[in-house]
Amino acid sequence: MAGMIRDAVVAARRMWTSPVVSLAAVLTFALGIGANVAIFSVAWPVLFAPLPFPDEARLTLVTLTVERDDGTVRNPVSAGDYVDMLGAQSFGSMAAFNRHTRQFNLTGFGEAEQITVGYVTPELFPLLGAKPILGRLLQPSDADGGNVTVLNAKAWRSRFGADPGVLGRTFRFDGRPFEVVGVAPATVGLGTVDADAWLPQIIDRGNRSRGSYFLGIVARLRPGVSLEEANAELAAIMARAALEFPDFNRTVSARAEPFRDRVSGPVRPSLVLLLLSASMVLLISTINLTGLQRARDLGRSREMSVRRALGASRWHLARQALVEALTLSLVGGVLGAGIAFLIVSTLVVVAPAFGWQQQLPTSRLVVVVSTAVLTVVSGLAVGLWPAWQASRKAPAEMWQGRTMTTGRAQVRLRAGVVATQVALTAILLVAALLVAASQRNVLSLDPGFDPTAVRVANLNVPAGRFESVRELTRFFDTLTSRLEALPGVAGACVANDVPLDREPGWMTYVPEGTERRVSAWPNTITPRCKDVLRLTLRSGQWVTNSEIVPSIMVSASMARELFPDGRDAIGQRVHFGLPTQYLLTIIGVVEDIRDGSLEASHGRQVWMPQSLGHFPPSRVLVRYTSDAAVDDGALRAVVHDLAPDLALARPRSLEGIVVRATATRRFVLLLLSGFAGLAILLSAVGLYGLLAHTVGQRTQEIGIRLALGAQPGQVLRLLLSQVAFAVGIGIAAGLWGARALSGAITTLLYGITPTESTVYVTAAVTVMVITAVAVWSPSRRAIHIDPSAAMRTD
Repeated sequence: MAGMIRDAVVAARRMWTSPVVSLAAVLTFALGIGANVAIFSVAWPVLFAPLPFPDEARLTLVTLTVERDDGTVRNPVSAGDYVDMLGAQSFGSMAAFNRHTRQFNLTGFGEAEQITVGYVTPELFPLLGAKPILGRLLQPSDADGGNVTVLNAKAWRSRFGADPGVLGRTFRFDGRPFEVVGVAPATVGLGTVDADAWLPQIIDRGNRSRGSYFLGIVARLRPGVSLEEANAELAAIMARAALEFPDFNRTVSARAEPFRDRVSGPVRPSLVLLLLSASMVLLISTINLTGLQRARDLGRSREMSVRRALGASRWHLARQALVEALTLSLVGGVLGAGIAFLIVSTLVVVAPAFGWQQQLPTSRLVVVVSTAVLTVVSGLAVGLWPAWQASRKAPAEMWQGRTMTTGRAQVRLRAGVVATQVALTAILLVAALLVAASQRNVLSLDPGFDPTAVRVANLNVPAGRFESVRELTRFFDTLTSRLEALPGVAGACVANDVPLDREPGWMTYVPEGTERRVSAWPNTITPRCKDVLRLTLRSGQWVTNSEIVPSIMVSASMARELFPDGRDAIGQRVHFGLPTQYLLTIIGVVEDIRDGSLEASHGRQVWMPQSLGHFPPSRVLVRYTSDAAVDDGALRAVVHDLAPDLALARPRSLEGIVVRATATRRFVLLLLSGFAGLAILLSAVGLYGLLAHTVGQRTQEIGIRLALGAQPGQVLRLLLSQVAFAVGIGIAAGLWGARALSGAITTLLYGITPTESTVYVTAAVTVMVITAVAVWSPSRRAIHIDPSAAMRTD
């Protein structure tokens, strides 16, 4: 240990005597380690952190499945299907939750607020192993109609200041009293329904009827039962249901999937890609420093020979090389931890919501431990090769090294370092360019509506507040008229939802005379929405709130899907939901808008007037003459004046909603671009350092060649031929590697293939340009060497 401490002191002195080189090496280490720790911190809660549920490996999510030409489609579960599944023997327990939250007006605490409420069966909490923070959780007896609620710990802390006095108090949700019986951990909402409060989901277990699909199912496998066995039993249950309920279950089955896989699945490819990219940056850093360390050690061969001749053991020389590398990595690791914390604090702001990273944030311990592991591993990776070389050579071999020219081992080493760095850089650059091109393609899509200067806010009108749909229509007419009278307001309307900001929930429509069901996004609007959203009418007329017969508009894609024979959709009728339900008449065809997501929208929408009474409006949309005229306070004042017990909540811009629709893409693009830029910088520094070291080591050789009549161009070709060959090999290997790994980013691509030739050409040209810039200064210095001065150097 004393010897290692002395070696560490010597290593620190060496770093101090060459501060520029040491600083560059430390920064290289720090950037590589910091980038990896930061991305690992983001990925930890989603991919690696243990869930706060006991025996999570046996937790599953159950969905209905429908086989279609484009693959398996997952569907929510109906109450009747859930009742049948409760008889499955493969599961020790099963619970349900309503996949759709509800917004209630919370009153009794000053001005009305809006609160998000989720519905769960009382069995959910014990199934997840949740323990109350305060009071108790929902019980089976609560499903008999008792007005009780359980608060989410997040809402308890943010809205009520973690006051234990809320226990037993009565809140009013839309005027109905609910007693607070407990506070549940925030993590209960992971993967199920995350809400401010939970109410009992009432399911009549004696009613097996189908028709409404709104439930998510959580089930825990019995010990010793495999997932395959459970799925076989679910398939058998659904096959029996298909015989009893052919109209609903003929083409439907069910499947259980691991809880974590289903919840983290959508973001897993992006996070894995970012982890791989960060690892490549660290690998470039390590290779870079390994090459520089080895080059420096070759320059110190005489020193090592003297030490060996004076009695230093092989172990001592190897230990010294290892300690020097570990000292360097330790300093880089400390700086890297600081960089990681800085990056993580920035990523918390710009990262999109990944489902549960807010409930399971990365702890500082994870950051510290991951930094320590990467520091030691990187330091060993840099020091092992020099240590092995120092321990295997005999003293006589050390004295035989050449000093003026470069040996074959050095040439091969440098070529390998250059080629590997360039290959990894090319892979990262191709990935970043592909994602950037995809982002450009997505942003260039026409959403089908104009989001500029439009504000959106939530407004929940309780069911039963008005005796009829006609009275509700009058209320909305009064509200929108008063909003339009505000300064700077160009138009106002209400809708059940807004594009790109809705929970999943399709409705089926059946063309008259057929049993073919076509699903579409249902949109309930008041007439002015056509002006607020600036929709485009292709044919027919706009719906109003005074149609004589139940009438709707459909999008162009929906019209084609409903009537594939090409007939005019105007005047045709469709059944609402099922072939046995009443008919709606199509009076207009509207251009498609993009919904759900910008790039994956199927374009099928149905527009129906609010006066039909379906899908009650819960969004207020206001178009302003300009962004400068926006006044959320004035909107709230109008609502408060009309109905003091209603809350206008979450005012936000429609433009912001469109931007958030690409949040994951922008996040991945930001980090990939940063990694690619960092890789380019590190490769350029590595190329510069290696060539500068080569020129310094071969100063006498170059001087002799110039003195014997060699032209500067010949010397330049001699120096650059090996670099050019290595760079060429690296570019070829990198482009091949990018093509082989392109499957990892396929899910992030839109409007471009993973083999787009222009992207690969651009990456290759960029690497060549960066290489030229990196080698320009050392090359220029080489051709200006003074032969007489070079001959006098030792």
